[in-house]
Amino acid sequence: MQTKKRKLEFNSINTKLYNIIIAYLKKKFNCDSLDIPIERLFALGNGFLTVCYFSGNLEAAKITLTGLQAQGLHPYCLGVPLLIIKYTKHKNSKKIKIKPLFNLINFLKNCKNKIILNERIVQKLSYGKPIDVDLHEINPYIGEHENNKSKLYVIETDTGITIGFSRIFVYKNKARIVPLLDIGWYLREGK
Repeated sequence: MQTKKRKLEFNSINTKLYNIIIAYLKKKFNCDSLDIPIERLFALGNGFLTVCYFSGNLEAAKITLTGLQAQGLHPYCLGVPLLIIKYTKHKNSKKIKIKPLFNLINFLKNCKNKIILNERIVQKLSYGKPIDVDLHEINPYIGEHENNKSKLYVIETDTGITIGFSRIFVYKNKARIVPLLDIGWYLREGK
């Protein structure tokens, strides 16, 4: 929870931003469809937004937020944080940068960009460092020329436990798995 004073706004996600988020996730994780209800998504922030999944109603959340701020507490999310959105000025327009957070994994289980790894490899990834594996050790969906930096993958164990996000780079029958956010992050540096 943040303690410095700043005015935070807690609002429903509008349709335009929702469509941008869904298009981004579908493209990055190769999803046919996503079941993220717009009426449960709210944005909290000022300067950057944390998109939260909130199961309560907006008015109750605003009352809670006002009460917390009156006591000098400034949360970065009410509900479950899914994404961080940063706006930057780019020439004459705003550019949106979307950063997925770990809890988003629950909504990406049916996406095609998924790496299924055995427990030995998963343990190595939990240190947050890139690892190299033989191409045949990961599921056959990964192509031999999979060097597209714009794609993101959900990392899953062979027992079905989802542990994070990564990028994949393939070279000489090897795959380099670069973890972007994994369950070990919370142990190493998460706050």
